[in-house]
Formats: sequence, C-alpha cells, structure tokens
Amino acid sequence: MSRTPAETEATSQELHALRDALPLANAPIESALGYAPGGLQAALDVHANPIEVWRTRDYLVSLARAHGIPIPRFSRLSDNMRSSAQRWFGPWDVPTM
Repeated sequence: MSRTPAETEATSQELHALRDALPLANAPIESALGYAPGGLQAALDVHANPIEVWRTRDYLVSLARAHGIPIPRFSRLSDNMRSSAQRWFGPWDVPTM
C-alpha cells in the first residue's frame, strides 16, 4: 500500500483530528497500545509501521465511540480498505478498553 505525500499528510491530519477530539491524555492511549512514552506521535504522523497506524486508528475509533464522539471520514484508512490492508500487512489486534 503506497501513499503519495499528499495522502500521507491527509491521513495524518485525520488521525490527529480524531486524537484531538478525545478527552484523554496520550499516556493511557500509549499504554493501551503498548507504545513507549511519546510513541503515539509516530503513528499519528504516519511514520510508523502500517499495522501500527491501523491499530492506532482502530483504537482511537473505539475510544471515540465510547465517548460519543463522531467518527471522521477516513480517506485512506477507511473500513473498505481494511481487507486490502490485512492482505498486505497481516492482521492486527486492537486493545479493548
């Protein structure tokens, strides 16, 4: 799954917007995802392994649903891209809350 620089930027903006909408600090999100302190940033900036970007997206979506926050439309990380991503990168687990 290759992305153009514009697609990478759009994906990063979408992830950051969702993260910013959540009423949580980064530390509990990083802990749930198994990231070192500060590790969330790489996934949000789309500079992490694609599986980690997807895991982060999915976990943020689950948190947003739990807090009644609207889920944004994702351009590249859309639900209809999931099966293709899993074929390319393999399956991933999303932590439960």
